[in-house]
Amino acid sequence: MLREGWDKGEKMNAVVWRMAPKWNSTAADGYTAALVDNGRPIRIDFLTATFFGLSALFHTVAVLCGPFDRWISLYWRQLDLGFFWWRWLEYSLSAPTMAMGICLITGLREQNALASVFMYAATATAAAGQALTPSLSAGSCGPP
Repeated sequence: MLREGWDKGEKMNAVVWRMAPKWNSTAADGYTAALVDNGRPIRIDFLTATFFGLSALFHTVAVLCGPFDRWISLYWRQLDLGFFWWRWLEYSLSAPTMAMGICLITGLREQNALASVFMYAATATAAAGQALTPSLSAGSCGPP
């Protein structure tokens, strides 16, 4: 997938804009703002690969650690307690990446707005993990 996207170069770039204030003595307030290219486009294919790569990495860790008794506290015990700290870690990394990809595809390209969406998604996901995890009781994942 990355090899095919690598050859497309400019076609996969999403131009990101920034607000640039310009002094203009003819305007009523003395200055105007314009959108200018920030010079750092984001590659949509790399952003998508990052999202799927993060998910694959964390799922691989779960598959590799799950069957072994040595890692029982990392996987099965946390599953029984309903407390997956590493799941929320993955969510707090992949959710902002996905949100930023959605923003770029739908046309939001201003750098401050993109940074705000990324940080809000990361903070909200981490806060949801902190808020929801203590409310889950032991044995809540299985049948009563």
